[in-house]
Amino acid sequence: MQLKNENKKSQITALTSTSTQLVLMTAEGDVWNYNKREYEKILFLFDSGAQKTVIQEQLAERLGLPKQSSEICTMSGIGGHIENFKTHIVNLKVSSAFGEDVQMQIQTKPVITNGFPSVNLSNDDVAFLKENRIRPANSRLRGERQNPHVLVGLDHYHDLITGQNAIKTPTGLHVAETIFGPTIYGKGTTIKESLTSPTTFSLTTVHEKSEKELLQKIFELEGLGITPDECREDDKALEYLEQYSKKISFKHGYVTAPFPLKENISELEDNYTVAIRRLESLQKTLQLNPEQAKWYCDILQKYEEEGMIETFTQPAENVVGTYFMPHSGVWRQNKKVPLRIVFDGSSKKRGKLSLNDVIHKGESFVNKIHDILIRARTKKITMMCDIQAAFSQIRLVDNHKDLCRFVWVRNIKYPPTKDNLILYRFRRLPFGVTASPSILNMALTAYLNAKGTKLAKEIQQSLYVDNILIGAESVTEALEKYVQSKQLFSEIGMNLREYISNNHEV
Repeated sequence: MQLKNENKKSQITALTSTSTQLVLMTAEGDVWNYNKREYEKILFLFDSGAQKTVIQEQLAERLGLPKQSSEICTMSGIGGHIENFKTHIVNLKVSSAFGEDVQMQIQTKPVITNGFPSVNLSNDDVAFLKENRIRPANSRLRGERQNPHVLVGLDHYHDLITGQNAIKTPTGLHVAETIFGPTIYGKGTTIKESLTSPTTFSLTTVHEKSEKELLQKIFELEGLGITPDECREDDKALEYLEQYSKKISFKHGYVTAPFPLKENISELEDNYTVAIRRLESLQKTLQLNPEQAKWYCDILQKYEEEGMIETFTQPAENVVGTYFMPHSGVWRQNKKVPLRIVFDGSSKKRGKLSLNDVIHKGESFVNKIHDILIRARTKKITMMCDIQAAFSQIRLVDNHKDLCRFVWVRNIKYPPTKDNLILYRFRRLPFGVTASPSILNMALTAYLNAKGTKLAKEIQQSLYVDNILIGAESVTEALEKYVQSKQLFSEIGMNLREYISNNHEV
């Protein structure tokens, strides 16, 4: 459909004025409703000036959040205003954009805020976000009134905020990464436009394209939602994958790979002081929770025994850079292993770079889930399995290990002084790096391409991070592929496990 203007002399005169908007950091995220046994979306407000994370009391009741205890809470605000209220300590389970669950222990509060306007994006901002493929995790983008359900304070701020990069929109707003997706915040300009007289109207006519033109558009790439730019990006991705694959080693029964570093790696600072401050905060938390402290120590000891991490006194030879990752624990009481240690590769000082800032994320190298699912429906029998501890099976090249340092203490009761401090670094791929899924995928793609068998090619096309779908036309074929796939991955020290199928005979 095409619009043609029949009155070229018509015009509309407008007066424009600029003003400033201050936008708070918000994002919509999924939380678990214990009453309905399903996830629902609520609005989070991130405030690094608040100490504690609180949730609306009424919402906590509606979600059926498990209560741990009750107490009288005292909060002080700007101007010395003091507020006393009864609060419940509750467990909130949130789900990230990648389906990863995070358990949070937070407090209830009768009222959080009376609401405020959302960001009001200009047309230039919208075009900028679209061009850079940034999809905000908040559907309110035109100054709508919003009332957050959860205020995230410093106790969980860095669990949910994964990075605050240097990206700015044309009007000066900032972009931050959360586990729910990007959020827009900060100070920006807005443009107000008002119409003035005289006002005239133009006449337009609708010109329908011919049937031939419409059919041609349907069968062109653009009709499938694929643009020429995306085709060029795919070509670049394939070229990069080919070059990166040459750096991956499959010797001695395991995979060794480097980080896909950007040219700005030389600007990376070590982040040591930030890591120390975060460690001191973590110690205070663990000192109040002896059970969690024991789990924390035991897990790190297990990491060291399994060769995932190592202590060091001197950097490796020819290191490309050094970086200390802060870490924290996510407590999941209902799990067999109730504590998960999370490493933060997005941590940085203001105006500096983080580890994630100097590594190519490589989203293009992960297979599209809808392609995998559609392909799986072409077979009578489908098997699904996953790679056990997939990320930790990728060894890092020696001169990249110092990019994954972290600090710990011999005794959590004492401060991180020189005598009490332990320096660790990862020998294998840590999960706190945003590029880890694509590094795993590129390494496995290179291996499967090198093997070149029919099954290897099928697995390469149906691999999604650490999950695999395998198709078969008969029970016999499915069982053969089960044995062959186990053998294929055992050659690089990986174990396929938890096979399930839509056929009960398999």
